[in-house]
Amino acid sequence: MRKHVHILGLIFLATACECPINENYIEIKEPDKEISVSMDLNAFTNGEAILINKATQLEYSLNLSGKTASKIIFTLGSQIWETTSPNGSLLIDETSFPNGNYTLKAQFYAPTGSGSIADQLEAEAYSGEMSWPVIIDYQMALFDIVTYRTNENRSLELSWQAPILSHLTISSYTIQATNKYAGYYSETVPANQTYFIDTRHIGIETTYMVYANVKYEGKENLTWHIGETKVPENLPRLYTSEWDMEHIQLCWELPYNCLLSFTINREPTFSPAKEATSMKLPVINFGTNSWYDANQILMTLSRIDHPSENIFQKEIAVGSPGYFYENERSNSWCYNPVTKMLYANSDFLNAYQYPQLTPETTLSISRGSTVFTSYTEPLLAIATTDNLEIRDARTLNLKHTLTIPNLNSTKGDIIFTSDGKLIYKTTDPDWVHHNIVVSKLDGSIISSTRVGGNPILISPDGKRIGASDFSGMKIIELENDLFSREYILPIPIEKQGRTIFNPINPSQLIISDQENHCIEIRNCQTYELIENIRLKDEMQYLSTDPVTGNLLVGNDHKLSVLSAVDYQEIFTVNAPYHIWPTLTGDYLTSYDGYILNIKNTSSK
Repeated sequence: MRKHVHILGLIFLATACECPINENYIEIKEPDKEISVSMDLNAFTNGEAILINKATQLEYSLNLSGKTASKIIFTLGSQIWETTSPNGSLLIDETSFPNGNYTLKAQFYAPTGSGSIADQLEAEAYSGEMSWPVIIDYQMALFDIVTYRTNENRSLELSWQAPILSHLTISSYTIQATNKYAGYYSETVPANQTYFIDTRHIGIETTYMVYANVKYEGKENLTWHIGETKVPENLPRLYTSEWDMEHIQLCWELPYNCLLSFTINREPTFSPAKEATSMKLPVINFGTNSWYDANQILMTLSRIDHPSENIFQKEIAVGSPGYFYENERSNSWCYNPVTKMLYANSDFLNAYQYPQLTPETTLSISRGSTVFTSYTEPLLAIATTDNLEIRDARTLNLKHTLTIPNLNSTKGDIIFTSDGKLIYKTTDPDWVHHNIVVSKLDGSIISSTRVGGNPILISPDGKRIGASDFSGMKIIELENDLFSREYILPIPIEKQGRTIFNPINPSQLIISDQENHCIEIRNCQTYELIENIRLKDEMQYLSTDPVTGNLLVGNDHKLSVLSAVDYQEIFTVNAPYHIWPTLTGDYLTSYDGYILNIKNTSSK
């Protein structure tokens, strides 16, 4: 809008229409910003009308786009307030303003800053005017409490008290709902109904706003805010519970009434019986929640009164026996036989008493930390670069902190011995030589043995060190924690990376021959062959249980556990090749967070 200023200093309205230019007017520079007004009104208002039902200090805050007000005039009925302050309040009470309908006017003036003579003489100004209808009714009561409950039909029901009005009429109520899934929606209910049943609500956290639509002097577009409430999240659950090696029980919990249907493996959709809360599905593979390795389940919820309107969907892959520790996906596990706890670590170290799915105790740790456990004492070690913490395995309380330059923290590089010592490996700056250090738990070093080669093996009892060598594997024996003797075993270089000391008989070596699908058990002093385990179905050696000594083997469609006593198969389960399984304390784990105890499967 173009603005003009009379050369004699005539005042104009900021909201006035454009005026024609004649000999009595000159054009001046238009301001960069419009003048705006904002008001903080501590009264019921819909932005158009102000509703007063008790003595009120009506606060205002005037913004003139950075300009200083030279005058502000408020008028309500016969009352006039004049001020220069952009912030203040207007007292409205029964003495000055009886019940009735009024108009509140606000006029404001500010220098133009044009630099003209009239501006310098303060004879010209920008001005603006705003007005609001005001309804004063001291007999009216507005209740701002909105409550909710689950009614007898298991639907969410909101309720509120009707306002007490003297000369206004409520035509209806509007309920506005906002949540992160359904977004925004609104419903209108009749004036004589002070409750609303939301058949869309199935447990998503939702904020409800309740408004009264009021008739006023023939107008029906005034909306008064009655109150609001937030219903907390209580989402439907879809989960597995009981299982055996053939079937899995799929369960669901619906906190609110709705229509339920399932689609399984993209077959025709069906609805279970109304009273049903579970169904059985066949076991497919252990350790995976990938849809192509499991039953793909799609749960759909619809409104009771609008069956075609889907309001919520949830997918789950079902097919793995065992328990699903959803928050431990990709985490590494270890087991302490003394505490009988499983430990999972990533950003947190969580201690579980199987099959409890929530940790008994937890600890925040650095990402990339490696956790080692003792198999004879309630102790844990948490290793990071140059740092080792020793903690109580029951409480995770700190017992010792050791600063160890160039500490190795990969699997098998830190060992608690049965006689209460700690053995760890450090690497020299040349990345060729290593130091196998025997120390007390407080960090006091007992001995250090320098070894070349890679990989380096440490026996569980701390009495032998295995070092890779082109001529064979070098075995270094320690006596009283000091170097005693060394010798070479004729283990081909290609097998040395797949060789470990037997956890339950440290005088033996377990050697994997992947090419010939067999595992050799040999005496680590004489190299005598104790057992040659032929693996069927082109299975490969995967790992050894550090607690029981049982062997985990597998191919691309199943896993088997071989007994450490006679190397006979004691457990088999279907499993795809990509689940990265481990076996610790007879607990079979997978990358996706599934765990089952191979000793307890028959009880399921």
